[in-house]
Order: sequence, then structure tokens, then C-alpha cells
Amino acid sequence: MKINVEIDKEIKSIEVLIRNHERNEEVQEMMERLKERKRPYFVGRKGEMQHVFRAEEIICLFTEQDSIMVRTKQGIFEMIEMLYELERGLPGNNSGDCPSQ
Repeated sequence: MKINVEIDKEIKSIEVLIRNHERNEEVQEMMERLKERKRPYFVGRKGEMQHVFRAEEIICLFTEQDSIMVRTKQGIFEMIEMLYELERGLPGNNSGDCPSQ
């Protein structure tokens, strides 16, 4: 297998091209892995400390002033990422209520 990375400042989102002589099980498996890929962890801030937690630890997301906040069992953390970036890394949607306090 050969992997090439091309950086293009004009590209707005990642594009993956798989080339092979046929569409076989290996190609299909690669496609599935790319589609299912989610971030294994997130980093949130609380004061000067940074906390690492997994996606399944997130109870909910909410906004507070101009910040995206995350509630986990360990507490509430401010996220660095934009909401659309977080959404890409989270599995499924949870429509449960999430009060900020």
C-alpha cells in the first residue's frame, strides 16, 4: 500500500482517493473505516488545567456566552474546537436536555 498526502490551501475539507485495480474487500474495509472514524478523545479546559475525556463521557454540549461547553461526570469544560468540529468527532446525536448549571 502506498499513501500520499497533498496539501492544498484551496481545499476546504479533507478528500480521500483510493486507487486500486478493482473494488475488493480491502478497498471496502478502508472505506468503512474512514466513514466510521471518530475522534478517540477530546480536550477541554477548566481554568488553567486541560482535561482529556472520551466521546462517550460527554453528557451534553451547550453554549455559555461565546464558548462551547461540555458536561461530563467530571464537570463542565470549555472546548477549544468550534461546534461543527466537535459534531464531526461525536458518534450519533443525543437530544437529551442539558442545563448549564
